[in-house]
Amino acid sequence: MSLTDDIPRGHKFALYDLNEGDQIIKYGYSIGHASCRITKGQHVHSENVKTNLSGTKSYTYNRAPQAALKKVDRTFEGYVRADGQVGIRNEVWIIPTVFCVNHIAKELEAYAREKLSSYSHIDGCYAFTHP
Repeated sequence: MSLTDDIPRGHKFALYDLNEGDQIIKYGYSIGHASCRITKGQHVHSENVKTNLSGTKSYTYNRAPQAALKKVDRTFEGYVRADGQVGIRNEVWIIPTVFCVNHIAKELEAYAREKLSSYSHIDGCYAFTHP
């Protein structure tokens, strides 16, 4: 297959011809529909895809009733410090679920490291980029 457009890294392209109104499927799920004809190898982006969402949704949070807690054995998987106090590893992990935000994850990592550097109880901040 030949690409008909320059496709930026991490972006989508059509594997086959799509007519206006056809569903755009990514990883087995519809992410919208074609707003115009899209040919095989063409860049699929916000200019030729329209969301299937419509209208306004309202959401409310109704807290579940508190259930009685069962007695369970508890453990603490920390470590004992030289002075006898206990501790845990306090790290901030940034884990993107898609490739296209890897650069944002790395920028957040740098920002968080700078902002959190004065807090001695933070052991580190790490971005684990998506392959």
